[in-house]
Amino acid sequence: MLSVVAMAFSLGFLNPANIKLPAMPQLKSPFASQPRQVDAWSVRRADWTVNIRHDNFTKTTTCSLKSRAVDFHSGFVVFRLGPSVNTDGAFFRIDEGPARSIDETVRRDQQLGYFSGRGPIDNPSGGEVALPRSDLDGAKQVTIRATPHSKPRLFDLTRLPDALAAAKAGGCPVEQL
Repeated sequence: MLSVVAMAFSLGFLNPANIKLPAMPQLKSPFASQPRQVDAWSVRRADWTVNIRHDNFTKTTTCSLKSRAVDFHSGFVVFRLGPSVNTDGAFFRIDEGPARSIDETVRRDQQLGYFSGRGPIDNPSGGEVALPRSDLDGAKQVTIRATPHSKPRLFDLTRLPDALAAAKAGGCPVEQL
């Protein structure tokens, strides 16, 4: 035998769509009326990642641009060859230009305010080579040879303009990257 409620449903007397339940009170977060202080997001373009942070209080935007082995750092492009690689005697080449000693760049980097301080005392370079961004305008590749006995390493910059355009579209002060 069917129960009375089941029979009422089967005969159409009780329609679940017509049952009215009391409204639940809306609970508000104490922070709901306050805007987020910082909006952060990332944009990927090929091998490059643009991290964008917009501070809603100060109305400033800060960004970082990096790939697997390259970072932009306050007007410099830092190439990472590995923490155990000593780049003190390295040579580099921009596109098909002449090979140049890293020594000429280190002194200029320091004059412009970049100091690598990550490596141990026996390898103060920390496996990094920093080149002023202005030296790389329009460059398609940078090749770095850490020592006369090591294989040169090629860093592809062909998709960098796409990443810089994405950074600019995200509100980044690209000239400060």
